[in-house]
Amino acid sequence: MYLLYGMQFLLLLCAVGLLATPFVVNKNILSKNFLLASGFILVFSFTIYQFTTDKTALSYWLTQGKTHYQLQEQFNALGGIDGVIARVQAKLNANPTDAKGWWILAKLYAAKHDDAAAAAAVKKARELSP
Repeated sequence: MYLLYGMQFLLLLCAVGLLATPFVVNKNILSKNFLLASGFILVFSFTIYQFTTDKTALSYWLTQGKTHYQLQEQFNALGGIDGVIARVQAKLNANPTDAKGWWILAKLYAAKHDDAAAAAAVKKARELSP
């Protein structure tokens, strides 16, 4: 969460920096117009943030994103899609009457865009569990 706040702060600094460019070129960095414009940007940004932020939704999104990342890491640790397919095939070799396993294999092949293998796995799954 603090990373997000830090990024927002950096964006505000960039906005003020872009605003400061013409004042630096003209050597009027501490002029009244610059200070008023900078203050307006800061107050406006803070006000918009306070009225439009849903902290509960933001927290939920950040935690779900973390869970998704952890699942992706576990999936990659298994060898990616090819590694998972090999594991499911090994389970099906041990228990070829597992209809749920054939459905999972079909979905994995579909995700890999191997349509022929996916169709064969679906056919097998339908035979076992119509």
